[in-house]
Amino acid sequence: VLFFVMLMCLGVDSQLAMVESPLCMLKDLGVTRHVSQRTLVGALCVLMWASGLVFVTHAGIYWFELVDRYVAWGVFIVSACQSVAVTWARPPRAAGAPDFAGEIEAAIGRPVPRYITFMWRFGVPVICVLLATIGLVLELYDAPRYETRDSSVSIKAPRYAHALGMVVMLTPLVLTVGFAAFPVKARARSAADAS
Repeated sequence: VLFFVMLMCLGVDSQLAMVESPLCMLKDLGVTRHVSQRTLVGALCVLMWASGLVFVTHAGIYWFELVDRYVAWGVFIVSACQSVAVTWARPPRAAGAPDFAGEIEAAIGRPVPRYITFMWRFGVPVICVLLATIGLVLELYDAPRYETRDSSVSIKAPRYAHALGMVVMLTPLVLTVGFAAFPVKARARSAADAS
């Protein structure tokens, strides 16, 4: 019984993360000003539910393996972009405003060690890009393979599965860079209009 309670809690946790992440992003961008919170959450839940239906079909395990194989690369790139955005590309603020390390220092009440700051600025982006590059090289040279039900034969996935996996892999990167560039363009446009 406890195992199934754990699975249910894991599912609820995943659903909250899948809904709250895009919801926060859309609210921060101001896209949802004219849509009620209840409508937006309902639409996101239906969208996530519909996108998960493919995993419960007879071919669901193949879809799962395809997504699982390709998503890790995009996660490393998104992590590198987030690290760079937080530690290097912070938007300009009032004079004397603390940087990321200063905000952490104010929150915990003691200075952040230099090696932690170094890792935030250099270590995390370099390691993430390195792991993503290794993953990309491995994906380009090794097409996905699937085992049959009796595990005696390994079948090479068709070319369109590799192409679809690449789309799944690049989607988070394109969205991250696109939504990061959108506010920059809006600020530049408003600054040009003001002058």
